[in-house]
Amino acid sequence: MTNAKELEQRIQIESLTARPISVPEDIPAMLELFHIVNEEDKIEERNNLDALTNHYENLRNCELATDSLILEVDGKLISTGRVWWAEEADGPLIYSTWAAVHPEWRRKGIGEQIQIWFEERAKEISEGHDPEKQKMIDMWAQDTQKGNYALADNFGYKEERYFFEMTRDLSKPIPEPIMPENLEVRLVVEENYRAIWLAIDEAFKDHWGYVPHEEKDYERWLNRINSLPEYDPNLWKVAWDGDQVAGMVLNAVFEEENRLLDQKKGWTDPICVRRPWRKKGLATALINESMQLLKDMGMELSALGVDTKNLSGALNLYTNCGYESGYTWVVFRKPLN
Repeated sequence: MTNAKELEQRIQIESLTARPISVPEDIPAMLELFHIVNEEDKIEERNNLDALTNHYENLRNCELATDSLILEVDGKLISTGRVWWAEEADGPLIYSTWAAVHPEWRRKGIGEQIQIWFEERAKEISEGHDPEKQKMIDMWAQDTQKGNYALADNFGYKEERYFFEMTRDLSKPIPEPIMPENLEVRLVVEENYRAIWLAIDEAFKDHWGYVPHEEKDYERWLNRINSLPEYDPNLWKVAWDGDQVAGMVLNAVFEEENRLLDQKKGWTDPICVRRPWRKKGLATALINESMQLLKDMGMELSALGVDTKNLSGALNLYTNCGYESGYTWVVFRKPLN
């Protein structure tokens, strides 16, 4: 089996050691590295210790002991990454890879050797999966990460899908929400969680790359809601038709990120409407309510992410609501074998 120690011989940097990620011990150093990397790469994302710990304690289809990497030189973290997998509904098995390399240690062949390791490990994982299924390996990059683009090109990956990060200036007028007939927005209570979760799963079945949810995913979601203050159900806008969830915007404010980036931004994301209630203006009404909520909280921007080829016309919807495109994220893919 491929193991982290093999990278020590391949990379051949003096005093370099390689091993799997250990949680929670490695999280503080990883958090510091992510902030440095994101600032260098112009990625407007800053995590916090509790959220990052929660994320790594609740991974799906990723065994840290075999599927993750920590690279250190003289005990200082210079790179980390992991590989994981998912099976799309009526689609291929996807083996995803992600790594961060400290800016001072780039252009030394580290990223290339990590990607080779990822691909070897993904092939090993795939040996336990259906041999008849199509298998793809992927990596993501923001359009500011030119090194990642070059890495993808060198390894034969092709641009598969594009996502925009969009923002909306909340100082501009926000239309009065017009809720479709017979629908109402109610304050979310704990008894609603299961229905909301099932509605999210159903609504996103139409989206590219949809992976069916499992019961453990619901448990992870509950854990995040109950453990992290930024995932506050009191900020959610959920529309009901009787006892049925029609659609929602699960708003969030990441206070630590806002502090570190000196901004006042709230997220109107995710947004979804179930099929029977689409094309009635529900999403627009919920977005307008959400933007007003964030403005009342003192936010200056609202933000969301969107698949540029979303079949329900989400990009046009958000544009009509005043959102403007900013950074682009690209999914690169290629056949695993």
